[in-house]
Amino acid sequence: MTFIVALFCIAKYVKDYIYSERYSKVLEAQTKEAQRKLFQSQFDPHFLFNTINNLYALSLLAPEKTYEVIHRIKIILNYINEEIQKEFVELPEEVNLVENYIQLEKLRYGKRLKVEFIQAGNLELYKIPPMILFILVENCFKHGCSFDAGSPWIKIDIKAENGKIFLKAENSKPKTKLKQEAALKGRQLSNLRKRLELIYSPTGFVLKISDREESFKVEIEING
Repeated sequence: MTFIVALFCIAKYVKDYIYSERYSKVLEAQTKEAQRKLFQSQFDPHFLFNTINNLYALSLLAPEKTYEVIHRIKIILNYINEEIQKEFVELPEEVNLVENYIQLEKLRYGKRLKVEFIQAGNLELYKIPPMILFILVENCFKHGCSFDAGSPWIKIDIKAENGKIFLKAENSKPKTKLKQEAALKGRQLSNLRKRLELIYSPTGFVLKISDREESFKVEIEING
């Protein structure tokens, strides 16, 4: 009888342990999904306010150009509304979002802003979490160009090959270092790292930040 009771106790313990492990994994997955959606939804709309102001000025000075601006704004808003809730999007869709965003930002800077946009590899074969590239580029404008009264520049490099995606965004550094230090501690880059950890695990990607005297660069390497 003692042996039989012991077997029942062991069986119950094993059953409870397996249930507990399964429940723990489900709870962990739900927590990660909630965190992913939270980071994904933290969209900074400051550039939309700037664009609306630029659109108003443009309607007074060059009304024939307002249609193009409205069209680009529509593309961005549609992306935010429809694509941002997805876990992955086609890489060319994210590139198209960034290209429209850059054109809108150029309204503020005119010819004094230099943007170099390099693309290499067959981007159509790869997917990426939405807003990853956008955040890198937006950070260049927000913490770099917006504080540079001279001739700011931005370099964007996208490469997809051998199952990997390489993203690089570099901007000229404003003379006031305090402003660039804000970028290092910025909430967007911090949330971006946490979001990548949730999706790819801490060892599934590489994120590098280079703070030089005249430039600020962020590089990301992820499995596509």
